[in-house]
Amino acid sequence: MPVRSTLVAVVFALSLHFQPVQAADDALYRRDYEGFTVWLDCTQHGAIRFRYNAQHDTGSFDRANTFKLDPDVPAECQQASAKSYKLDDPTVPNYERGHLVPANHLDYSQVAIQQSNYMTNILPQTATFNRGAWLATEEMTCSPI
Repeated sequence: MPVRSTLVAVVFALSLHFQPVQAADDALYRRDYEGFTVWLDCTQHGAIRFRYNAQHDTGSFDRANTFKLDPDVPAECQQASAKSYKLDDPTVPNYERGHLVPANHLDYSQVAIQQSNYMTNILPQTATFNRGAWLATEEMTCSPI
């Protein structure tokens, strides 16, 4: 399948996967950032939809090393902590902080790449998914066609 067709299929699949679930209008919170938007379900404390324009990566700002709560989003609409992903219990699967909108797609702006590490743009992902299929999708959507 040509790269363009593959890209269209991946973007279509992602848009289907992240359509909002049924939530009361008063439970939804939209947050516009530089370069992307997330919709949060305050009853679930996390994002249920995101949007950004995928384009060729031309930036070079460094990715932030820390994850933070967004001070401009109500506490009940986001995760309680940025630290709760790694557990010391080997019987429980560990989850990584997975970006919905990839930081690398926002490295054209110091503000945008820092905002990508807000916990409103992060959901738990298994390592095999985050470093596998999700990474491949990120790389495909910012590569020149």
